[in-house]
Amino acid sequence: MISSRARSAGLVGAVAAVTTSAAALPIRSALVRADMLDHPNSRSSHVVPVPRAGGVACAAGITAGLLLSRTRGDTAAPGARQILAVAALTAVGLGDDLGDVPPFVRLGAQAVAGLVASGCGAQATLAGPPVYVLAVNVVNFMDGINAMTALTGLAWGLHATAAPRTALHGTLVAGVSMGFLPWNAPVARLFLGDSGSYLIGSMIAAAATTGGVKDGLRTILPLAPYVSDALVTLTRRASAGAPLTQAHRSHAYQRLVHEQGLTHGQVAVAHAAQVLVLSAVARRCPPATAIVASVALSGGWAASPEVLGVLRRRRVEDVARALGHRRRGLARGGALRAVSRARGFFGPGGAARRI
Repeated sequence: MISSRARSAGLVGAVAAVTTSAAALPIRSALVRADMLDHPNSRSSHVVPVPRAGGVACAAGITAGLLLSRTRGDTAAPGARQILAVAALTAVGLGDDLGDVPPFVRLGAQAVAGLVASGCGAQATLAGPPVYVLAVNVVNFMDGINAMTALTGLAWGLHATAAPRTALHGTLVAGVSMGFLPWNAPVARLFLGDSGSYLIGSMIAAAATTGGVKDGLRTILPLAPYVSDALVTLTRRASAGAPLTQAHRSHAYQRLVHEQGLTHGQVAVAHAAQVLVLSAVARRCPPATAIVASVALSGGWAASPEVLGVLRRRRVEDVARALGHRRRGLARGGALRAVSRARGFFGPGGAARRI
């Protein structure tokens, strides 16, 4: 039998999903009329202009879900400080979607939001700003192909619902991710934009800072491949002297699409599957085992473009070698047939003997 808590969570998630999906239509129409389009360039993963700022629809879904949870007396709802931080960062992201907010302003807003959301206490003050900065920017960096953030948000949201203290955070993120997914895949009709990535990133940060260090680690551990992809790419770009704030296509998930020929859906599903695997590990295994598993999967994800590239080159070489053998075999067979015909012509009983 389904518990009342599970029914309540399911209802809140469904309301968040339906509201997000319904709000996406008028929001997309308004963005198209205002020419708020993300035009493709050499660093893009799309080929036609797509409206951005779909995070506004997700904000509507979060709001609807929160209001429903309040009316049902949910005591595990995000606190007022967390809601204020999420709203503020969503507004900052929307400002960047509509115009161009300088990087230092965005970074400062993320740090202040983390400080406000974490409340009092030395531990909260020290943990809040870096967690919010990390979560928001990682989600923002990784939102570069269709369905990537929506499927990852859905997978992480399901993970977060397992713990009572983060159940509503997870329900809301899973709900808005599910509602936004049809607008972003298989063909993108709307992008989350910075408003959406800031919203989902700050919701993840709010969940990660709800509770102690061990609880926070368990909450964010399934996103280890997400974090490693962003950090490894930033490290590589910094060592190469490339500008860190400039758009690019050098993340592992982007290289899997543009260099290895995988589809957006294949890469997004593969990443979400890793989140689900690490979610199960984080819930059922000791912390040390979960950390080892997350490091292993993260390393494999970061190295996957190189590994697939090597395998592809080997396959091409094997095919070329096989074709070479076949050509030589065909040439040898042709020569043998020519010799055989010549022997038949000049040998005993051949045409030349009968002349």
